[in-house]
Amino acid sequence: MSSKPAQPPHRVEFLSDGVFAIALTLLTIEVVAATKITEPGQALVEHLWHEWPAIIAYPVGFITLMVIWVNHHRIFQFVERVDTGLLWINGAVLLLVAGTPIPTALLAAHVPGPEQALPVVLYLSTFVLLPALFWVMWRYAEWRGLLSPAHDEVGYPGMRWIYLWVSMLDVVALILGYFATWVSLLLLFVSFAAIAF
Repeated sequence: MSSKPAQPPHRVEFLSDGVFAIALTLLTIEVVAATKITEPGQALVEHLWHEWPAIIAYPVGFITLMVIWVNHHRIFQFVERVDTGLLWINGAVLLLVAGTPIPTALLAAHVPGPEQALPVVLYLSTFVLLPALFWVMWRYAEWRGLLSPAHDEVGYPGMRWIYLWVSMLDVVALILGYFATWVSLLLLFVSFAAIAF
């Protein structure tokens, strides 16, 4: 670790919010492309009906990124200082956040369909890693003493374990993604609901 003193988290929060904003914006590209009629004479309703996976992928991706952002914010409301290690962990989170539109677009393009297992597994892989990184981030901040002294474990006892539990549930969903696509997506929804509020 760096011997430099820990700094306030404001710059990390600003950068992170910017990455989240860009990722949320990139989700719209797939929807805009899906709404363009490509066949002459095709009715708009018929075209939109055919493109429903891409249109549904937008709110699903948006809500997904919002759940991730809420949890990022939740952690950083307790972080008083950041050091180099926490910056790298946060960078790993942002790497996955910035890449979220890619598996979301693949999901929209191939689900439902005969090749839906791989896009679902790629989508789920992202969301196995994110809660695990949140758990690492929280534990690291605790270990390095980067949390506010006002941080009260009694007030939020689940912070330490909720991300670990959700990661394990997402691993089960990931394994099921190869065999039972819709069940795995339902488990992902359950795991998001567990950390959404």
